[in-house]
Amino acid sequence: MKDLELFGMDPKVYRPYELPVLGGALVYRMLDNAVGKYLGRFGLSVTKFNVLAVLEYQSKPEGLSQVELSKKVIITASNMARLLERMEKEELIKRYPHKTDRRVNLIKITAKAEKLLASLWDGYEETVKTLAAQLTKEDQAAVSKLMAKWFVKLKS
Repeated sequence: MKDLELFGMDPKVYRPYELPVLGGALVYRMLDNAVGKYLGRFGLSVTKFNVLAVLEYQSKPEGLSQVELSKKVIITASNMARLLERMEKEELIKRYPHKTDRRVNLIKITAKAEKLLASLWDGYEETVKTLAAQLTKEDQAAVSKLMAKWFVKLKS
């Protein structure tokens, strides 16, 4: 029952369904903080980094629409609009009107942001490897499989 106490749960009122939800959220927060600490050295938050990484590695040549981008990162639509505005002012992204649909803005990464990603990538990889190394390779595989299974169920 020590695991319950680690998550701040009282074993006397323990409800089994709470542990994976609360535990997952607490682990996410710790991982997010660790990665954020590294990225902060480059003036980036985890969210800004995720936007740039999606644009760099998952974007079409013409860019991604704001709707497509918001589906790929963990951020609400209203927060996405404000974030993109700030990132454009910082010259990390560029927004373009869609050629045939004026209601849609396409978003592309800038050369400045590409250079920034290239400069921080090795350290980011090392940070993530160090965090993952807290688990054995077998546990990493098991957690990955379980999280993917849960993700698919929640997405349905």
